[in-house]
Amino acid sequence: MNAGGSYYQKVANAYAGATVIVDLDGKIVAVNNAANEKFAFNLGDDFCASFMDPQAALLGLQESAAPNANHLFQIKLAGQETLAIFGTGVVPEPSQSFRGKPSVLLRLETQSALSSRFTSSPTDGLEDLNQRLRFEIERRLKLEMENATLEEKVKRDPKTSLLTRGGMDKALRAHVQETPDVPLIMIYLDLNGFKTINDNLGHDAGDLAIAEVGRILKENLRQDDIAARLGGDEFAVVLKGAQSRAQIQQFVLRLHDLICEPFDYTDPLTKQVHLIDLSFSAGVAKYPSDTKDVGLLTVFADRAMYSAKARGVPSENFTNIRPPRPQ
Repeated sequence: MNAGGSYYQKVANAYAGATVIVDLDGKIVAVNNAANEKFAFNLGDDFCASFMDPQAALLGLQESAAPNANHLFQIKLAGQETLAIFGTGVVPEPSQSFRGKPSVLLRLETQSALSSRFTSSPTDGLEDLNQRLRFEIERRLKLEMENATLEEKVKRDPKTSLLTRGGMDKALRAHVQETPDVPLIMIYLDLNGFKTINDNLGHDAGDLAIAEVGRILKENLRQDDIAARLGGDEFAVVLKGAQSRAQIQQFVLRLHDLICEPFDYTDPLTKQVHLIDLSFSAGVAKYPSDTKDVGLLTVFADRAMYSAKARGVPSENFTNIRPPRPQ
């Protein structure tokens, strides 16, 4: 599955009810289990061809792609009953570099299920049903989006917007499940002397240093790589794909040049300008060559980092990076 497909699939899986994501040509680019099991929609299917009136389905899809769309349309499946489909507009792109086609998220439900849920007697009008249906779907969609947003916040470190340890662990497990044959290289970073910054300049200066490291990591990773703040002054970078020892060393040295570039901190009370000079130690662990249990990758990299810090001598799995100090 390509990066775009993986992104759309994660969006579809965030919803409990039957959900598909369809590009504007009518091709299904993501389908969750509920939509597959309940309506037999599959990845790559022509969504519109599944209905008695494909043109009406395509029109409903296009109308659902309008800005701020909350479009409800009803259409009969070929050989089955009528579906009520709620289109919620084009799925937001994850980043400016995303190259996927504009695609629409569609929520699916059978008309009979909705009728039994929202009508008290067979004489209830269709217009009244549609109004209540729209209200209920919008309410549920809003709730699910709020839950998804809350889950995303829990996975992100507030100071750096990097993944937390838990968020990283979840991403690693997902990687192994989806692409078990693709190696992982974890680089565990520990800032040297960080406590001194907090003690001498205050926690505002320490927070600035943490945020600066987070910014550098985010700006210097590929889209599929992972960066996390594990807690305190410890970070992890996970590179996906095979890398030679020389390539890993080159990457760590590039991080060294960026992170160890001194920067100014202005005390908010005294207005005095201080120079913050960071350095770090790093340990490397590889999946699956060092461990076939991705859950232990952090442990291996952490121990490699502490060994590097103690020995100060580079080896196959240990790298100690300290910048030259001015004389």
